[in-house]
Amino acid sequence: MLSGCHYHDDQSCPSCPLLSLPYADQLSLKAEAARRDILAASGDFVWLPPVASPQFNIRNVTKMVVSGTVANPILGLPPSFAKSNHSAVADSSAVADSSAAIEMELSPNFGVDLTDCPLYLPAIRAAFPALKAFITQAQLVPYDLTPRKGRTTPKAAATRGELKNVFITASPDDELMIQFVLRSRADEARIRSRLPALLSALPNLRVVSLNIHPEHKAVVAGSQNIVLTAQASLPFRLPGFTLFVGPGSFFQTNTVVAAALYAEAKEWLQSQTLANDYPANTAGSLSTVWDLFSGIGGFALALAAPNRQVTGVEIAEPAIANALLAKAELATRPDVISQQAASGLDFVADDAFQFAETRNPPAVIVVNPPRRGLGSYLATWLNQANVPIILYSSCNPTTLSKDLLAMQNYQVIKARAFDMFPGSDHLEVLALLARK
Repeated sequence: MLSGCHYHDDQSCPSCPLLSLPYADQLSLKAEAARRDILAASGDFVWLPPVASPQFNIRNVTKMVVSGTVANPILGLPPSFAKSNHSAVADSSAVADSSAAIEMELSPNFGVDLTDCPLYLPAIRAAFPALKAFITQAQLVPYDLTPRKGRTTPKAAATRGELKNVFITASPDDELMIQFVLRSRADEARIRSRLPALLSALPNLRVVSLNIHPEHKAVVAGSQNIVLTAQASLPFRLPGFTLFVGPGSFFQTNTVVAAALYAEAKEWLQSQTLANDYPANTAGSLSTVWDLFSGIGGFALALAAPNRQVTGVEIAEPAIANALLAKAELATRPDVISQQAASGLDFVADDAFQFAETRNPPAVIVVNPPRRGLGSYLATWLNQANVPIILYSSCNPTTLSKDLLAMQNYQVIKARAFDMFPGSDHLEVLALLARK
């Protein structure tokens, strides 16, 4: 059975292992696995039907490894993912002419080109030709770990080439942000001088930045970002609020499903809805909310409401800066409800655990940790804190289950899976926990 993605069908990309299955089977398989993980840790709860996603044209960001040559850059998977030797790759459509084919045969620094991946939003796929042309025109040499004569280790070989990765982000309005991940600032002047040509070729390009990543590590980006455009972040206009995504910001890769996730969290914290699920709740118990690991403010913005104090806590200061932009945008909306909601909204740059342990706990805590989960310290603190309601958003049901085992003072009332990553075996889970 063909999947609809030729990369999957010819086994050149392993990113979507479930894609050959009918979509209903994919979703049922991984949702049931998540349900079992939660059940094992928390006991009985209401498992709501999973939120489905379109299979294609949904990813709002791509992080491409750059390989190949200046004349023929390849954007996609690194050379280690190429399924056959480099001379076979030289016969592929990635090669524009015979001289390039000869060059490929001389160097194995050619990965798998993924610029036609059907997962990406059309605005992203449409940008690749102009981006490749810019790499050639700006003479940006792809980072190359291929050992040559006299170089026997990756560390020694990693002195060739500057351009490591390219990230492209597309907003719901099809506006683009492009980030070039470089080994150093050696090519900065050349990129700046040719930037007008790239902006002209991509009229919807709003933000361009450089990320400096000098080390050879598994992480795909460094900590230093240099914005080259007047605009520093993309507005993501969602129902009810606008988020701002800048270089280095984390946002869910599936905008449609992310909007559904935020809407669900908002619905669950409606007083009447919560009272039905958890009779111990009272109408006044939802007046204070912490959003730990708040990032650019998604859950905090979704839960902001008149007469409610919502505090987002995030250790990354650039994310807090973008969250404050979102608060300012909410405050300028013409309706009084938005203005009142913004007045009770705040964002703090701090470590989630350090923030939590030095303050009196609120009525509701939202946690949206990375894949590794909360960690033992924060999970233990939450278990001991007198917080009536916890909303846990997890991209890893396995670590969610582990954290729930450390939070035995709480019962999962209900949970739902959100298929943020169709085709893969990953999904997002939102769980409502009430103190026993």
